Formats: sequence, C-alpha cells, structure tokens
Amino acid sequence: MFRCGCRWGRCGSSLRCSASNSQWTGAAQRPVLVGLHGGPGVDGTALRYWLAPLADVAQVVVPDLRGHGRSDRGDPADWDLHTWASDTHQLCSVLGIERPVLLGISFGGFVAQKYAALYPDDIAGLVLISTAPRYPGAAAVLSRAQDVGGKKAAAALRRLMDGADTNISEEDQRRVDSLSTNVVQTPAPRR
Repeated sequence: MFRCGCRWGRCGSSLRCSASNSQWTGAAQRPVLVGLHGGPGVDGTALRYWLAPLADVAQVVVPDLRGHGRSDRGDPADWDLHTWASDTHQLCSVLGIERPVLLGISFGGFVAQKYAALYPDDIAGLVLISTAPRYPGAAAVLSRAQDVGGKKAAAALRRLMDGADTNISEEDQRRVDSLSTNVVQTPAPRR
C-alpha cells in the first residue's frame, strides 16, 4: 500500500513526489515528465533542480523512489526494478497522469526501462541518460574496477558496495573516485 508524502496527500504512496508548480493543473493541459533519479541511495533533489526549467512546457514530477530520499524505507526485500516501476505506475495512476514521458538518469534509467517493459501502452516517451540496457552485476563491475584501478580500488569499491562502513576512509574514497576519472579517460575502442 502506498502512503503519500506529496503536497496533495491523496496518492497514498510510499513515494515522496514533487511537482513543478504550486498547483497541480492536470495532465491534459501539458505533457507530464516523470523524472526518475539516479542511485541507489540518492534522492531526486538534484534531478528536480535540473528539470525545473522544463516547468514552462511540461508538468514535472520527480518522486523519491521507495527506499530513497524522503520516501519510506520499506522492506529492502522489495527494492527491485519491478517494485520501483510498479510504484511509479501506481503514482501516475493516482495522480491521473496518463502516458507520461519518463526520464531516467543512471539507476533511474533502469527503473524507466522496466516501466516501459511492464506498461508499454502507458508511456508516451522514454528519455534515458547515463544508463544502460542492463546492470552488469557486482562481479562484472568489480572486475572492471580492477581492470581500471587495480586490486586496491576494486577492494575499496567492494567495501563500499557491501555497505560495511558508510563512513569509508579517505583513501578508499580516493580510490573509488579515481575509478570514474580513469573510466572517463579510457579511450573508446576503434571501429
């Protein structure tokens, strides 16, 4: 069951949602863009800020997905793409949003793709940013981290992924941060 934290207080979802203007004017007047944030572990604050300029041409709704940001933590056993896509679909249904354009960034792109796969008739468009068609899994990510940053960087990432210590050492943070720097600097394969 959903418990809503939105300003309208009626959708009953476990999501916290935010609209682009002070009064919900309905999906019939303007297209609706539902932004799905990156993560896991982050909220929609930055995405709300980035999408704010679109408020002149679209209704912009950015929920904090279950277990993220200001949404209910819920049961971690329910933290999966199917649940997050279903939550988003139910939120749209309760708010009267028919066929939204979904924008998913990073992790949110996985959720958006799952939504599109589960509800293909209930989506007007799909915008994917910095995401992939599938998540390669922890073993593949750690293998690539070792290729890029070495054994110590892969071990630091493993500790971070395991959540053994949310206050990781400065050295581990430096090693993990270096992975993205190294990946960006890795030249693309020639065709």
